[in-house]
Amino acid sequence: MYQEVFNKGFVRNHLLAIEHRSGNVTDVLYNASVNKNEAGDVVGVFAAARDVTERKLAEEELKHRDHLEELVKERTAELVVAKDRAECIEIDQERAADHR
Repeated sequence: MYQEVFNKGFVRNHLLAIEHRSGNVTDVLYNASVNKNEAGDVVGVFAAARDVTERKLAEEELKHRDHLEELVKERTAELVVAKDRAECIEIDQERAADHR
């Protein structure tokens, strides 16, 4: 990662997983840029990482809700078809009973 910063001069919104000493992993967006002097020599690097754990959890929740919504749409369509078939059968039975 650092090599990319030095080669390109910057890195923006690079997703990284940082492992803590405890073994916990935190997802972060990493940003960095090099600072150069007037001669073009690198004199420093500014780097920052932003924890995106909650954002990722929210994205996963939205995906789950979208999936549930799709399941509801599919099931609703199935129920409409089943209702229509049941109504047709009922009408056919009523007609048959009227002709007896």
